[in-house]
Amino acid sequence: MTMTKKALIAGAFLTAAGIAGTATAGAPVVYGKANVSLESVKGDIAGTDYVDQWELDSNASRLGVKGKHKIDNNLSVFYKAEYEISVDDGDKDGQTFTQRNIYAGIGGSFGKVQAGKFDTPLKKAQGKFDRFNDLAGDIKHVVLGEDRESNMIQYSSPKIADSVTVNVALQPGEGNDSDGDGNADDGVADNVSASVVYSAGGAFAALAVANGFSTKTDSPEKVFKDELATEIKANADVTRLVGGYKGDGFTVHGLYQTADIEGSPNLDVDSLGLSGSIKVGSGVTLEGQYLMTTYSEGGIDLDVAQLTVGAEKKLNKKTKLFGYYSAWSAEEGTDEVDE
Repeated sequence: MTMTKKALIAGAFLTAAGIAGTATAGAPVVYGKANVSLESVKGDIAGTDYVDQWELDSNASRLGVKGKHKIDNNLSVFYKAEYEISVDDGDKDGQTFTQRNIYAGIGGSFGKVQAGKFDTPLKKAQGKFDRFNDLAGDIKHVVLGEDRESNMIQYSSPKIADSVTVNVALQPGEGNDSDGDGNADDGVADNVSASVVYSAGGAFAALAVANGFSTKTDSPEKVFKDELATEIKANADVTRLVGGYKGDGFTVHGLYQTADIEGSPNLDVDSLGLSGSIKVGSGVTLEGQYLMTTYSEGGIDLDVAQLTVGAEKKLNKKTKLFGYYSAWSAEEGTDEVDE
């Protein structure tokens, strides 16, 4: 038996502006981004009947401060404190400000070490794959592992052979039972995320893994109202491979990911993705992105797909106009068993 639903269809025309303050060496830099869109949304959304309405979205608009101070010629300290701001009507809890990346660290010829709340190496391994970051076409709506984690300690190596960087992030369990074995986790590295990233010329490649983190994705709960519809947030082992190339006026990226989820439910989750862009002149860029994830549990498969296309025009270095169309679809099937 199969069941197919349209998950989300969103069309939008957006203006986005980024600003960054300039300061003397060592002084804090204040920066921000306003990314507001007017969107037409149609489809089956979790907890509601069929929706056909216009919405105003903030799309992770943000405000932050960052800085870097030299201690000597070989050592420096750095910090960042960034908050998402709701330009429209606040987030789902009515909050205008919510925490994004906040951390402090120290760097030198050995690389750098930072501690706080920030994107995991697994998440950062996507590189420039996501052509519709923070919008309805964001990779996070279909692919697991797009997580920003608290209480992390990360080491990033200096570039090896001017092309390779190694990142390792550790997260203490702090008394939580993240692996679900019934015992409180109290080590310094109960959860681990790591990546090896190659970047040289126009070529990019990354291999990343994560173990133990609670991970989540939006799509199952936005599509189905059954046992597979609950938000996945459980102990996960994830492996991600990304490759890409930036040429003269174009980009192309591919992504493959596999994950084993231990929790309720237990799932095997596989994802594939392709994205690209091409400049067509006068500051206009055309973009496209396709993602598909299969959730498997016993004899049940849930296939979630997302196709997003759009165009953007840069007005200057900090401001652009763009529009996009994003469509989700999902199909649930059960394996037939001969008796």
